[in-house]
Amino acid sequence: FRQLAPIAQSDARRILERDIFSYLQISTGGREIFYHPWLVMLDEQRRMHPEISEFASKNVYNTLLKDHPSVVQARRAIAQRAPLAGQAMGLIDLSGTYCASAKNSDNSRLNILSAILSFSTALTAEKNGSDSVGIITPYAAQTRLIRAMLKDYNSGKNKTEVACSTVHQFQGSERDVIVFDAVESYPKSAVGYLMGKEPNQVARLINVAITRGKGKVITVANARFWENVFKGTNHIFYKLLQHIKNGKHHVIDNHDK
Repeated sequence: FRQLAPIAQSDARRILERDIFSYLQISTGGREIFYHPWLVMLDEQRRMHPEISEFASKNVYNTLLKDHPSVVQARRAIAQRAPLAGQAMGLIDLSGTYCASAKNSDNSRLNILSAILSFSTALTAEKNGSDSVGIITPYAAQTRLIRAMLKDYNSGKNKTEVACSTVHQFQGSERDVIVFDAVESYPKSAVGYLMGKEPNQVARLINVAITRGKGKVITVANARFWENVFKGTNHIFYKLLQHIKNGKHHVIDNHDK
């Protein structure tokens, strides 16, 4: 009930885009869903390093999500590898760089500098021994841009198994390392539809994005942009940035060259 609902483009999309929880009027967006008499929550996870699941448990699952003891040892080696070695959560902060966000004719957003840094960060993770690396982003235009970079990289002597998809396409998948490219930035004064629509749907999007990573999740975002737009609110991605910063996780910014 905290995963993404289906996407449909047919005339019947009003029905097809409703998941079973909303169709049965279980999920109303409130926390009462966690104690609904029709539900038994699967509350133990065995995928993620506890530093990753901590955010999801606190901000998405009402602190009910628990870690199986095995995940600490099983994911430690991934967290220890570069980039941002030694921790399972990190932030590459694009504040102070010219990471302009634009949109294409389909109103899907893209950010060239953000794409380049996400691409290079994923390659660094792969070269440092991570078996599987994925780049995920909310917007199809950014996905196409990064996939073009991957295709160009693979056309030469270099080869990579890094995968890139939208959050919706990546639901149900997992990777040792996930790079989450948030895209949003100036000169836009507001976020796009996928990152700014109904709060419950945005929470599902961020939840799916963050929980794809088994041992490390690196977020690439312009933290200053999010601070200016969402400071003082409960927007879940802004809360994620604050969680990373206040939790003494690795943060790299423009001052680190």
